[in-house]
Amino acid sequence: MKIDIHVHSSERSSCGRSSEEEIIRSAIVHGLDAIVFTDHNEFIPDDRLIELNEKYRPFKIFKGIEVSVPKEHVLVIGLDDTSLESEDWTYEDLHKFVRDNSAYMAIAHPFRYRDYINADLNIYPPDAIETHSANTTKDTRPSIYEMIQKHDLKEICTSDAHHVDRVGIFYNELNYPARDERELTEILKAGEYTCKAMQDRVDKINEDIEAIEERINVLHGQGKSVNEIREIIGIHKSRIESILEGVSYKI
Repeated sequence: MKIDIHVHSSERSSCGRSSEEEIIRSAIVHGLDAIVFTDHNEFIPDDRLIELNEKYRPFKIFKGIEVSVPKEHVLVIGLDDTSLESEDWTYEDLHKFVRDNSAYMAIAHPFRYRDYINADLNIYPPDAIETHSANTTKDTRPSIYEMIQKHDLKEICTSDAHHVDRVGIFYNELNYPARDERELTEILKAGEYTCKAMQDRVDKINEDIEAIEERINVLHGQGKSVNEIREIIGIHKSRIESILEGVSYKI
């Protein structure tokens, strides 16, 4: 079973740019067998989940959530509890709640916003850390693998797709199919899967990113200010500043 366990929809994630059904159709076109909707601090409603599974079977849609804790985002699967929709969780309390309910948790896009993980992984290890996604850059990967080795953790590969063009660029291939969230949780916790990439799509994304980064540096060399570059390129000011300092957003 080829599954992308980290995708967002415009229905529930303010940063989502594609609808549930657009995301699902993209996943099917790109050869996936399943996805997990992990919207920010909100579950997909059960009646909608049933409706989508009936409409798109044999393709499978699972329920998960991306929980915001101080300075980190955590994927949770296998725990259908609306208390997870609160934005008041600490990492430590979330870890205990997930462990008490035999669910699954993984740290999403580590080192995306800062050069450390805001959690004591010695005391509160997650089940996995995301090593590949649309928001996990190549430059952060050595630090991520160092954390994985240090704390004996598993890696996961996901798209973190907010738009159809990213669905399934990275995914996990399960050793056997999961029929529900509980089975999926057991497979993920046991590490019975392999991280995969749709490399041709990843290469094209990186070519586009490289072209943008080169253009930003050219414009800066021509004397354009960061605000002027933002108006021309149309990306966030902080990202432009990071690129000018030598950071690359290639995945």
